[in-house]
Amino acid sequence: MKPNPPIPLKPSALALVGAVAIPVILASFCSTAQAATLWTGATDLNFGTAGNWNNGSPGNIDQAATINNGDTVSLATDHTGTNAYNLVVDGNSTLNASAAFTATGLTIQNTGTVNLTGGAFTLPQTSTNNNGVGAAGILNIASGGTLNISGGTHVFNERSSINGTFRVTGSAATINMHQMGSAGATFDFIFDSGGVSTITGAGGFPWFSISYSLVTVSNSGGAHPENWRV
Repeated sequence: MKPNPPIPLKPSALALVGAVAIPVILASFCSTAQAATLWTGATDLNFGTAGNWNNGSPGNIDQAATINNGDTVSLATDHTGTNAYNLVVDGNSTLNASAAFTATGLTIQNTGTVNLTGGAFTLPQTSTNNNGVGAAGILNIASGGTLNISGGTHVFNERSSINGTFRVTGSAATINMHQMGSAGATFDFIFDSGGVSTITGAGGFPWFSISYSLVTVSNSGGAHPENWRV
């Protein structure tokens, strides 16, 4: 018995298939493209308030969570756990963090500022051979970005890239960093009566490389500053 010949689809049937398939493909693409979340500040200025983010939460999104509307955001209660987002602060925005929080990365750029005044901030180690180049866990301070540390315990487990301003004020903070590379950065150390917090190498094969950067040392009153070009 001969097999039945295939039944050709009429143009109208092909159009129907395309009309169904294309929206499905586009919907799948858009759901991925829109996975990143943006700070809106629609409710208040608290980092952990769901209504302040266009996706309802900054966490558990394997994309960027971005604060870039010029707000000054407060993180005063712990926000830890599986926070699978790369936190980005830019656009003249400021994040004031005095509690514990985690992220898979931190990028500060375009006149963005992060002030770590207490609590604990941790970036994870994702590299397997201590080379500091993991898929996540990177601190990136781009030109124009500023990280101020004046208190708390903070651990940067991968290689940090410093091209903006890294400022340590006073002696109340604990700072552990696996590796650091910089070029054209400013390192600003402001002493209080107890001195200034040190940046301690941590993890396997720690190293710091500073080139073409400015190092500034002064006291809390701003008197007697000393500057070095390295």
